[in-house]
Amino acid sequence: MTFFTAETEQQLLHWQQEGALQLAVTCDQQHRYLWINQQCQSQLRLSDPAQLCYPHLQAMLAQLPAQLHQVLQLGLGGGEFNRALGQGWPEVSLLTIESSAAVIALYQQYFQLPDAQEHCCCQDAYQFLLQAPPGGFELIFVDLYPTPADVANWLVLLQSLLVAGGQLWLNLTDPTLLAAVAAQSAQLQPQWPHQFSSQQFAGYQNQLCLLQASR
Repeated sequence: MTFFTAETEQQLLHWQQEGALQLAVTCDQQHRYLWINQQCQSQLRLSDPAQLCYPHLQAMLAQLPAQLHQVLQLGLGGGEFNRALGQGWPEVSLLTIESSAAVIALYQQYFQLPDAQEHCCCQDAYQFLLQAPPGGFELIFVDLYPTPADVANWLVLLQSLLVAGGQLWLNLTDPTLLAAVAAQSAQLQPQWPHQFSSQQFAGYQNQLCLLQASR
């Protein structure tokens, strides 16, 4: 079956409806794509699956510490972050929380590297944060699609899971949420000293935020 987009003609590998989610996997000669509700959410370069395709992930990976051991990711998609992290930091222990069992299954079938050392848990991200013990993660990446409207209110829980000097990254797919995240970051400064920065990328809506905790 052929799948048409505005840019190219692609082969449809998989399609399903899971509740409110419409999921599709397509491919062309260069890439494999994951579509969620008719939006291209992730892609894999067939010639080099661990190579990053999106500029916000390229910028993020360039700023990660040389040594990482415990990493938490909220939201899976097609796992572009997972593949690049596994190649660049082969000793890392990566835990990914994803609320959709179907997304996890598609990732494992179409996007996961065969030797990946990681754990994917099917659970609501906010419920995980409420139950998780404090500390332990050197890096947390919030990459939920769509970004929860109240994600700024999650910062208190997220920062409690970081070790001293840890990094909290947020990929905001809704740029209007940036002001609320920045304001909440400023309110947390007295009890959680950290540096806040954000980046925007030409041609993309993504706002990439970094909250770098002090040591």
